[in-house]
Amino acid sequence: MKYYLIILTMFCYMVALSAVAVEGAESATEEDVDFFEDEFETEIEFDATEISHVESTSIIPLFDNSHRLSLGYQLGSTVEQKPEISAHQASLRYRWDKLLSESVYSKVDAKLIFLGSGDSTINDDEMVALDWRVNTMSLQWSHQQIAITSGFQSFSIGELDTFPLNDLLAPWDYSQQAFTNPEDSHIGQLAIDAQWFARPSSSLRFIAIPIPDVNRYPAQGITEFISLADNISINETSPLENNAWESALLAKHSFDAIDINLMLARLHTNNPVFELMSDTHINASYPSYETAGMSINYNHDNFLWKLESNFQHKLPLSGTSLEHSDKLSVGAGFDYDANGLYQLTFETSYSKLFESPAFEIGQSSSSKQSAIRISKNVMNELLSLVYFASYDWEYKDQIHSAYANYKITDYWQINASLSLYNIEDEQSPMKIADGWDQFTVTVIKDF
Repeated sequence: MKYYLIILTMFCYMVALSAVAVEGAESATEEDVDFFEDEFETEIEFDATEISHVESTSIIPLFDNSHRLSLGYQLGSTVEQKPEISAHQASLRYRWDKLLSESVYSKVDAKLIFLGSGDSTINDDEMVALDWRVNTMSLQWSHQQIAITSGFQSFSIGELDTFPLNDLLAPWDYSQQAFTNPEDSHIGQLAIDAQWFARPSSSLRFIAIPIPDVNRYPAQGITEFISLADNISINETSPLENNAWESALLAKHSFDAIDINLMLARLHTNNPVFELMSDTHINASYPSYETAGMSINYNHDNFLWKLESNFQHKLPLSGTSLEHSDKLSVGAGFDYDANGLYQLTFETSYSKLFESPAFEIGQSSSSKQSAIRISKNVMNELLSLVYFASYDWEYKDQIHSAYANYKITDYWQINASLSLYNIEDEQSPMKIADGWDQFTVTVIKDF
């Protein structure tokens, strides 16, 4: 049922796009974007200065000169004495954005992925497979102080980059064991996003998601990982089967060098919650809960200081029966730019469960994590280097990742990444990542 709704959404999008393209073909001028550029440049989702004018009445974006195509090929292997292929895929990515009229803007970012034998994202008995991602396929209508966006969208909420205390609205894509670019880390969902800009420094935003998605993992994900490891039968119920709409209300206010963000939301869990029915049978579901969050950033000299907190009410937990507990999370960190010489990010977070009978199956009542990220551009910014490390103080989990990207020409680039996971505690939520150590090389051709 979910895929029929997605296909219907794509069809409606193309119909609406064709109608707007014809209507706005002769009206898109630079004056059309004065509202976005002058008063609310920091709030609107796109940069009007980078959008091409409508030069054709073609209803197919591919025929317009604002499209961008990228071909990619990735090959990766495990890091052990006898390496095995763990990543083997080719991809075709299509991106397009255009101001269709003085009040309508459209954006598309989609990827088709061909998975080869040995790739960790497919089952062992499959030789080849086809996958896809629709990060964005939306239309935005704006009038004076109102902007409404509908279609596939991905959302990034909060200030912390590593620990998603408030970044709960969009599911995460963990299907790639290697380094994942930030723009590819979230999964697009069908949503309606309405924003009201009360003034240049303040805005109110409402988001509704009728077809919510969940986190993605290699192969069949967490449920199959548990089923195969313990020979257990798992009955999984998706959020769509429970009619679990997601909705969020967000407010933002900026003054001087400080930004303050507030959030109230009703969401479902992005990872499955397990209920032990018997020694050989488990129910897996994605129950709903309520959450409230706040984030603050302060920009001073070369530092961007970040503070974030989140409270989850009656968060569902795994156990012998479906349990609930309130959860409080706080996090802080900073971004430092050494005048272009290098960039440094440090973040740490702490979470506490107040009540949980689920402790009997090994869940900890608290967690503390820290992470550091160092990046540097060299060779006139043709070569980008990134090192990332995180540490879980409760389970002693360690993750290390090194990434390098080299721009051969304006249209060719190659990147390499090395990811190492040290997961020793059997009770760690990251146990699924044990054995994900991987070295990957990716070649990308832009058109």
